Parts: sequence; structure tokens; C-alpha cells
Amino acid sequence: MDTDGDGIGDACDPNPGTHDTMWLFEGFHKGMPAWPGSTNWSPVGDKLRVIAPGNTVNDGGYLVMPLASPGRLTFDNFSVTATVLVEQKTGSNGDHSIGLSMFDDNANNEVLCDLDQGSGAGSVLFLENDNTTINKQTFNWTIATEYRISLVRHGTTYTCTVVGPGGVSVTAMGTSQLAPRTGADMEIWAFGVTAQFGSVQVVGTP
Repeated sequence: MDTDGDGIGDACDPNPGTHDTMWLFEGFHKGMPAWPGSTNWSPVGDKLRVIAPGNTVNDGGYLVMPLASPGRLTFDNFSVTATVLVEQKTGSNGDHSIGLSMFDDNANNEVLCDLDQGSGAGSVLFLENDNTTINKQTFNWTIATEYRISLVRHGTTYTCTVVGPGGVSVTAMGTSQLAPRTGADMEIWAFGVTAQFGSVQVVGTP
């Protein structure tokens, strides 16, 4: 369904009642994009595989999406959506997670939306400020299964949603004063897993 007729389905539209535009879409059909980040990424068909082998602070894999634009310096009312599939958990301890993040240059902190299986955490959907939980919801995700995950920002309100097989979805919502200042602050990332990202899109107000 596309309520506002902007060509962006309501499930991926941060403003279903407003005509939005596609800021970025990358389907990885041409292989590895020229995005800055860690070195442990490789193209696999129309997806990107990331190998984040351990559970120390330096083991994470990440790519930064190039979204800088003079017309979007406030980066309000937008969403970042990607498909994710964990092939296997790696590392002997700590957490195993995959998700999206938006970084605030001023606060040197970030808002994260991620699927996590960690020590004592069970299987959950997290909305976090760096390592501080804003909200979390139980979501029994499994490896070798593809999910769609999205992070939406409306001012200080952030919504983190995951959709699994059969359309089953869970949402974690909360507030944060963090505000990404430049487009270079959007990332896809993984930690303690070998995983694949499918298409990535960013949608927002014109």
C-alpha cells in the first residue's frame, strides 16, 4: 500500500501521509559500493557479506552511507531500511548483533537499531544510545533467515522496527536528543557475526 502515492510503500515510508523522496537506494547489483568503512566486506550476488569475526571493540564491520546534501542538513523525518541475514554467530563471548546507526558529531554518540543475541540478553530488538538502552523488545530472530530492519527519526522520536517471515513485526520506540548533522553519519554494521545485507534505502522529506 502507498497511501500518499509517492512511490514508496507505507511499510518503508517514514511519512505515509506526505510525499517523500528517495534519498538513497542501493541494491548492490553492481557489487561493492565505494562507501568508506571497514575492509571485511565482499559482494555476494545482489547482497554484501560482512565478516565480523570476534567480540572485541575492533571486530565490528561497518559501512558509511554517503548522504551529505545542503538541503538535508537537519536530517529530520526520514527512515533508513535494510534487509539483514545472519549466516552464523562468531566469537567466543559477548554479543552478536547487526543493524543500523545514526551518529551525532556534537555528542560523539549514536542511536542504534539492531537485532542482538548477547550474554544474558536473549534474542531481542534494541533501540540504543551507544551502549545505553532506550527501549528493547523480545524478538526471537534466528540465523539463516532474512529480516527487514528500519530506523525512523521524527525529531527526537526514534522508531526501530524489524519485520520477519510472514510479516511478523516488532517495534521499539523512544526519544533521544541525538541528531545526525551530516549524511556521512548513517551506517550499516555487524558485530560478532558473518552476515549479509540486501538492499539499503533512505527515504525522507524533499
